[in-house]
Amino acid sequence: SKDDQEYFKTTIAEYRAKFKGMQEDCEKLRKYISNQDFKDDDFAKGQEMASRISEALDYVTETKSEMYDAIDDVTEQAEMVILQDHPLRDPIFTLKQEITNFQEIHGVFSAYNDGETSVEQADSIYKAVAASVEKNAGLYGDILKEYGEEISYKRFYEVCDDALATYRFSLRTYVKEGRKLPSNDLRNYTSNYYRVISAYNSFND
Repeated sequence: SKDDQEYFKTTIAEYRAKFKGMQEDCEKLRKYISNQDFKDDDFAKGQEMASRISEALDYVTETKSEMYDAIDDVTEQAEMVILQDHPLRDPIFTLKQEITNFQEIHGVFSAYNDGETSVEQADSIYKAVAASVEKNAGLYGDILKEYGEEISYKRFYEVCDDALATYRFSLRTYVKEGRKLPSNDLRNYTSNYYRVISAYNSFND
């Protein structure tokens, strides 16, 4: 859309300017320290440059994340248009929603050790994702069979079941017992999430 084009045009220009300014300040600060010019002003200019660098870094980091999110949104919109007349549109959108669900449960469980999510939140998101997987696993039988995708669709949900088993174990063994999640479980969440994405890509090839 025109709004998207204007956003990217403006934001990218600002991003580049801020990034360039940060690079220039870093080089100036390097020379300032190397030449020991800080001895002449009790590090006053150095503090100013360091402050600008810190501010620019915060802007660049935050804006980069926002741009990635905006790109994802535009890509999602474009995909919806492209798939509008695709015979497997509904199964594809269903699997994409499952990916979003696993992204959310990954975030909730991964934040548990830091006290950012509660036992109730972890239990609730697990039940919601498990219910979605159970409901959707048996859908679209005729259209999947017609286009030869029933095996890859089934495989996707097998991967989802395996991923849910990891969360179920963590919930039962650690979360509901008030214990910290071990690092191995946290790694498994990430690897399982990417397995879900891989299974989706196999279906969508």
